[in-house]
Amino acid sequence: ACRPVVANIELRNNKLEVPLGTKQGLRKNQLAVLESNDYRGTFLSVSEVNNNNAVLTPLNSTTKLSELEGQKTRFLE
Repeated sequence: ACRPVVANIELRNNKLEVPLGTKQGLRKNQLAVLESNDYRGTFLSVSEVNNNNAVLTPLNSTTKLSELEGQKTRFLE
């Protein structure tokens, strides 16, 4: 019941989306961190959340969204 929630980021309409939402336990303003070594320490915040998908926004505004496409992200409790 305590395994990490992980999803791959997809770039859609210039927004970073994940196929998880409130039904999977996500909530607005929840933090996520990228799992890859290249982007270790890159944090994102859930800016929009629906039943089965959510939009993430990098906390660092200089981060290029296109670089994060396909990256695995882990949601923090």
